[in-house]
Amino acid sequence: MRRLDGKRALITGGCSGIGFALAQVLARRGASILIASDNSDRLAQAAEQLRKESSHVDWHVCDLSQKLAIAELASYASQQPLDLLINNAGLLFHGPFHDMTAEQADKLLAVNLQAPIQLTRLLLPELLRRPEAHIVNVSSMCGYALLPKLTIYQATKFGLVGFSESLRVDYGKLGVGVTTVCPGFVRTELFHRADLPPNRETRVPPNWLATTPVRVANRTVRAIERNRRMVVVTPLAHTLYWTRRFCPSLLDWVSHLGRRRATRKRLARLANARGTQAR
Repeated sequence: MRRLDGKRALITGGCSGIGFALAQVLARRGASILIASDNSDRLAQAAEQLRKESSHVDWHVCDLSQKLAIAELASYASQQPLDLLINNAGLLFHGPFHDMTAEQADKLLAVNLQAPIQLTRLLLPELLRRPEAHIVNVSSMCGYALLPKLTIYQATKFGLVGFSESLRVDYGKLGVGVTTVCPGFVRTELFHRADLPPNRETRVPPNWLATTPVRVANRTVRAIERNRRMVVVTPLAHTLYWTRRFCPSLLDWVSHLGRRRATRKRLARLANARGTQAR
C-alpha cells in the first residue's frame, strides 16, 4: 500500500496505546479512521483527540469477546469502502496457568485470537474489492519467544503469527498485504489492566526496557507502505527473535535454570503437607 491518503482504516483497541498511536499516524497521513473498543467513553475521547489530526474519524463500540458484536462491527465497517484492517486489541493474564479461571482463559482466547480471525474472515470480501488492501495483526515478541507466566497470552500471539503467515501466502498474490507486528515491551496499559491470580500484584516492565506506542506505530506504518512480512521492535525483541531462530536450545536451557531447586522446594512442601495431614 504505497499511499495512505484517502484510505480507510479500522483499528481495534484504537482508543489507547499502540492502537491510538496508529490512528494518529494514519490520520496525519490522510487516512480516514474507524476505531473500535468496548469502552464508549474512552472511544469518544479518543475520537475527539483524533479529529485534531483529521475530520474523517468515526468510532464503534464493540466487545470483541462476543461473536455477535464482531459481526456488527464488520457490518458497520463495510458500509463504506475499507482498505486497511488493524487487529490490535488484546488482553493479558499474568500468572501461573493453573490459577486461571475458565472464564479468564475463554475471554483471552476470544479477544486475542478468535476476534482477529473472525473479523478478518468477515471483512476479507470487502478488502478484496479494493485496488490494494492491507491487514495488520499486532502480535508480540511472545509470538515467537517464551516468557514465564504468560501461557495463554503467548498461545494467542503464536497463533496470530501463524494466522498472518497463512493469510500472506493465500491472499498476497491477490493484492492483500499482511504484516505481523511483534514489539517487545511497550509503555501501554496492558500490564496495568492485566488479569491476575488472587493476592498477586501487577509487575510492570521497567521503562528502560520498553519502547513507546508512537515508535511501534511509525514502524508499522512504514511496513504497511512496503508490504513487510514482520515488524520486530525493541532490542530485546530482536535478540529473542534471532536467538529463537538460530539457537532455540539456548532459550530452552535458560527457561530451565533453577529447575532442580524449584523441584526440591515443591517436594518439600508436599512432604510437609502429608506430614501435617498424618498428624
